[in-house]
Amino acid sequence: MPLMTDHCTGFAIYYNAFRNQDIMNGHARCSPYPKPLIRFMQPKMSQWGRRSSEIEDDPAIEEIPGMKYIPKWCRNSWPYFIENTTFHGLRDCLLSDSYFSQFLWSIVLFVSITLSIHGCYMIIAEYLERPVVVSYFVAGMNEMRLPDITICPFNRFNLSYLEEHNITGTLAQHLEMAYPSVPFLPFQFDMVGPIIDEATKNDIILKEILKKKNLTFREFLYEAAIDCTAFFVDKSICENVTEIMTSVGKCFRVPGHTQENDGYGYGYRIVITLPKHLYHPGLNQMLNDGVGVKLAEKIQGSDHDLTFIPAGVHAILPLSATFYDFINDPPRYACLEKPHDHYGALWCFEYCYVGPPEEACNCSTITSIKPRQPNVCLPGEMFDCFYKHLNDKNNTDRLNECKSSCEAPCQYWKYSKTLSTARLSKSLGARLTHKDVTDELENTIILEVFFTTLDYTIIKHVLAMTPSSFIAQIGGQISLWIGGSIVSVIQLLVYVTGTGYAAIVRKIFGIDKTLNNNRRQTEEDIAMRPVYC
Repeated sequence: MPLMTDHCTGFAIYYNAFRNQDIMNGHARCSPYPKPLIRFMQPKMSQWGRRSSEIEDDPAIEEIPGMKYIPKWCRNSWPYFIENTTFHGLRDCLLSDSYFSQFLWSIVLFVSITLSIHGCYMIIAEYLERPVVVSYFVAGMNEMRLPDITICPFNRFNLSYLEEHNITGTLAQHLEMAYPSVPFLPFQFDMVGPIIDEATKNDIILKEILKKKNLTFREFLYEAAIDCTAFFVDKSICENVTEIMTSVGKCFRVPGHTQENDGYGYGYRIVITLPKHLYHPGLNQMLNDGVGVKLAEKIQGSDHDLTFIPAGVHAILPLSATFYDFINDPPRYACLEKPHDHYGALWCFEYCYVGPPEEACNCSTITSIKPRQPNVCLPGEMFDCFYKHLNDKNNTDRLNECKSSCEAPCQYWKYSKTLSTARLSKSLGARLTHKDVTDELENTIILEVFFTTLDYTIIKHVLAMTPSSFIAQIGGQISLWIGGSIVSVIQLLVYVTGTGYAAIVRKIFGIDKTLNNNRRQTEEDIAMRPVYC
């Protein structure tokens, strides 16, 4: 046993005396303070909780091979992080001197981190599942532009023009079959067979007529239709009208006007006269006594909207407008962000659907707004080629493909309308004019289109959670449960990276082994030194 006094008056040089744990902790058994008090003043810390100032601050460490490749902050990165982190509870857990305290703090940390991760998961899941929501509100304007009005009389050819060029009977009905449509009534179906049987012969006759007039078939069909001025009392309307070929014949798209006040009387009035004496009834034509009306916003194509208005009536068409402003967010919702002029879902579908037949037959239908081929299909080509390829075995697949590929525009107007009509009175007209006005009134349509109010509904996609809101909510969960922030997370990544880098360098150069050998040698040297109390 070593010789040592209670009042630190002796000394000893024996080696075994300095193997005592109290000596290795930096104080001798002869300390003037009681042993329990010393342990209280210098608590024992775990390796995770060592202070950065206590770790490898010996200048001799720099002489160890490979140590120069490890920056000082990397050597002490984890202790630095423990001392400086804002994560709640982590410092208390790692610097605790009691196993029970460490256990309690570990539970608190585990629960807090679990709740934080769950909260972040819920926010991310909601952000991915419902990135947009629909907003609905009403806005008003001082003036609103009425939609374009497309008016379609149910007639394709001018009877007097056909008679002038000796196109009558089966040849005239053969010409009607150039328009892609089907018969509607039983007696119309009965007439189709003979026309199909003579299709080749009648095509030859048509080609001779076209050659004689030096016209293409497209030019001939436009020329053979009734002129715009025959349908409108106000002839100036035709100066701005766009003529469109549809399955019922030539239609007239009248540009919309600006309405400056609410209700009836401030809209657009069009008086239409139907020159029925010039009509040529077709076997695949609607034998309707009136017109079809479609509405479309400016420079956009018409869709499936269609309204029939009989002849001999005063029709009012009050409108209410809805503006859709959607976000292209496939696969939840897909829309076309920048549609070209005259784009419409109906136009897109027809253009897609008739594409393969047009390519195979090397001709387009007269109703094609954007024809793929310069030549218009003759009636015989419609029977012998076009309809066969249109109804081939790939018809169903092409139909589904065209439905899915034609998207609605992301921004568009839609007009809800309510048609009401009143018959034009022949008796009152005769009493006023003192003559029979029956024919005139029966062939007249007064059409008035107006907005009931200059307010309109907006249905709009808005972001359910903006990027800044998403980040703020994630940060709120982390801050609420574990007291972290973006800087704290970056700090953790930096210090973990530094610790990993230092560990790799230590392993490569064997620095830990060298340090252990140096520490062992130092302990042996200290043990051999005399101690003076």
